[in-house]
Amino acid sequence: AERHAELLRRTLVLLADQELTSSAFAARVAASTGASLGACMLAGLAAFSGPLHGDAITRVHALIDDARHSGAEQTVRRRLADNKSLPG
Repeated sequence: AERHAELLRRTLVLLADQELTSSAFAARVAASTGASLGACMLAGLAAFSGPLHGDAITRVHALIDDARHSGAEQTVRRRLADNKSLPG
């Protein structure tokens, strides 16, 4: 476990530049309680598994594909008229 701790520490430092995502926040909250590294990772992964976070890139790709096909202005107008979000 100790050999993975340094890799995890380096990864978390690199991710710190990404601002505070919900999964990073969950991992940090778990860490603040003294939880193990594994438990912190599980907390972060649990938050990431939600469709509003981990699945966001799928919705962004769908928006881009729609914009390429129908045009950006038409895509945005249609989504807003249908009360759909604009991901990303």
